[in-house]
Amino acid sequence: MDLPSTESLLTPLPDNDTGENLEYDSAYLQMEELALAVPPTEIGDSVSEGKEPDYRSLIKNTIELWNRTRDLRVAAYHTLAAFCLNGLEGMKQGLSMINYLCGSLWDKCYPELDPDDDNDPTERINILSMLSPKTGSYNDPIDFIGQFRRHRICDELPYTLRDVLIAQGIITAEAKTDFSLMVSEFRNLPRDIIAQKSALLGEIKELLENIRNSINTKTGDSALLNFEALDREIGYMNRFLDTLLPEENTANEDNAVPVTADTSQQGNAGASQTACGVTNLSTVIITNRNDALMMVKKSAEYFRKAEPSSPLPYLLDRVLKMSDMNFIEILTEIDKGALEKVREQLGVPEQNQEY
Repeated sequence: MDLPSTESLLTPLPDNDTGENLEYDSAYLQMEELALAVPPTEIGDSVSEGKEPDYRSLIKNTIELWNRTRDLRVAAYHTLAAFCLNGLEGMKQGLSMINYLCGSLWDKCYPELDPDDDNDPTERINILSMLSPKTGSYNDPIDFIGQFRRHRICDELPYTLRDVLIAQGIITAEAKTDFSLMVSEFRNLPRDIIAQKSALLGEIKELLENIRNSINTKTGDSALLNFEALDREIGYMNRFLDTLLPEENTANEDNAVPVTADTSQQGNAGASQTACGVTNLSTVIITNRNDALMMVKKSAEYFRKAEPSSPLPYLLDRVLKMSDMNFIEILTEIDKGALEKVREQLGVPEQNQEY
């Protein structure tokens, strides 16, 4: 769906104003109704099929309201609708609107702060918490984390973040996609597609950090607002996309030496190479994490081509897969049965339940 330009939305209304308080306006009250799914019901012989949220009507509603008011609830619902219709690009637009209100119009935007209540920001914080509810929260009407997991990572493939998490064993489900097959299909896409998604995630992370810092600074409470649940999901997607992007220094693999050699052992040669120009790996010193992972990747590729029956490529792929995992995720990958016992012993709460 075509969205208005973000720049056109990040302006005050005429006369440098924030517009009207539309709290009781019919269009304003309709926002929540459009965003909610209605489950099917059965009463006697009467069956109601229910309905999904109407995001197209919702985004028209939020754009019309934004032309009349500068309101955090409107911006939050716009973020939901824009993401569900336009993915990360839409999410970036919605968060830009929220960031604009929190950074430039905090004292004047709606819902209004009540000076008689010490400008208590609780209502505003609760609005933003819809986008990142606490784990296990019973009040999650728009299911934004679930929507984030179920949205296609890119239009060209059917896979979602939920599919990735299931394939990695982070969440459990009966149907499980082969992770290697999934990665292979993503890597067959033009690099620009993955790079664009990765860049958008970076911009979204920056917007969330700006929003968090703006509010916590203005309220004087550094722990008042966080986006822990949403940050976690973005981290999952970011790590997955990072595994798909080749290192910049391997763009010309025929000529590039992917690791740094120990020049102290090279004499006047200037590079640790044999007379025929082949790198002498015995003198190579790996100087950073990316180089180390690249060596593992190259080793897997060699064994996959040279020794097709060898199990080594699968083991090395698993090493790469676990390289960005935390301790608990690695234990889950190695032995799902041991996870609950480890959680109990370490006092680690469950954070990755299905949405």
